[in-house]
Amino acid sequence: MATMKRLASWLTEPPPYTVGGVMVNRAGLQAARTGYEGVRHAALSLRRRPVRAELSEHLRTLERDGVVAIPEFFDAADFERVEDAVAAWVGSDFVRDYPPDESNPHCDHAALTRYAGVITAKDTSDHEFANTLFRLIGHDQRIRDSAAYVMRHPISEPTQLAYEQLSLRSGHADDTDNLLVLHADRHFPTVKMFLYLNRNGREEGAFEYCRGSHRLTLNRIRFEREYGVHCAHLRHGELDKVPADAKQNGRIGVSKANAERLGLVPEPIVGDANTLVIANNRGFHRRGQMTEGHVRRQIRLVFHNLREPVLARVAIAAHKRISGSGD
Repeated sequence: MATMKRLASWLTEPPPYTVGGVMVNRAGLQAARTGYEGVRHAALSLRRRPVRAELSEHLRTLERDGVVAIPEFFDAADFERVEDAVAAWVGSDFVRDYPPDESNPHCDHAALTRYAGVITAKDTSDHEFANTLFRLIGHDQRIRDSAAYVMRHPISEPTQLAYEQLSLRSGHADDTDNLLVLHADRHFPTVKMFLYLNRNGREEGAFEYCRGSHRLTLNRIRFEREYGVHCAHLRHGELDKVPADAKQNGRIGVSKANAERLGLVPEPIVGDANTLVIANNRGFHRRGQMTEGHVRRQIRLVFHNLREPVLARVAIAAHKRISGSGD
């Protein structure tokens, strides 16, 4: 039964960051998976489509640095419509308080007050605010072209949109959260985007990124081999076998030696409201520490089908054909 579940997961879900046990990762499983993804990405780059002139400079920066911040992404009138729709979203049942797990000091947002909610394309028929946000953001061709540029294939599905508002709880120190630890999301290029709804500066815990860390180098493959072993230990409940400087706040991190070899220098990606941040999260990143009295508000753009296996894409296409739904 367990084998069948693993097979079903492999056929229908995007590749997980790490797989396998300690021995196979010591033998180089994770390093090989990372190398394969590098070859795959290079091959896909050979057929990359031309980009819009208005995006070319931003995408060159994204290619070089792994991250780009685009201020005043929407014109003033459209961003005002976004703000009005977000206000309706926040006042709906879609957004609620997510209290941290008091029993786990290393959980996500451990010291923070978090209001969050998600909408998808199916919500647009019943909620005008969702319809407005998907029209302005989810179907924005510049956003979809930028995601396609990172992933090296067209993005035809609208995104899922996630609202998040964070603030530091009174009397708490923001230092135990596992999201404060430098990490990469995957061993292959993957995209996240953030539309800032207010100023995101150092005090607001702005997203931090290590420029250039998205590139695949021999030192990155060396890191991935170690990371695969460490994550295998974690899956087996053997965190004590992971070197002390390779773990922090309850998660596997980057040792000082690896950080030096990889040249990791976290930089806050600061921006005002109406700034769109696009990041290739194969690169290393983290949430910045928040200061009491400051609030961080964002819309996060989540793309579902960027690396879904063929079987999942076939199922989606079949469902759309049967249901007669379009884009």
